[in-house]
Amino acid sequence: MDDRKKKNEEAEERSFHLVKSAFSQYAPHAAAVFDRAQPRYDGLPEKFRALLPDLDDHFLSLHGCAAANGEFFLTLSEAAPHDIFLNQEVVAGTAEKTNPTESDIRSVLRHLVRDWSAEGAS
Repeated sequence: MDDRKKKNEEAEERSFHLVKSAFSQYAPHAAAVFDRAQPRYDGLPEKFRALLPDLDDHFLSLHGCAAANGEFFLTLSEAAPHDIFLNQEVVAGTAEKTNPTESDIRSVLRHLVRDWSAEGAS
């Protein structure tokens, strides 16, 4: 293995661990966001809170969704093969991608959601 390829694979290994770390922080981060929003809602005058009568239940629902999504992300990252983001041999040569960007991660998540949704099942 040449030095450049080895460095690329090491960079992808670091990126993989950064992505796993980000996934592990999803649920606590989302819960903190909701916890910061709740007091702002509670501080509104009653006439404004009356315009959003179901928001308290919605906050509870959001916490449940964040916890479920956090479990999904953890399960996904734990089940991922160790070399999921490492360079793989391609017909025309070697993949050059070394650092997944936020858009790369969003794209992967979009594909997962599409493939696992009712739309993807049909």
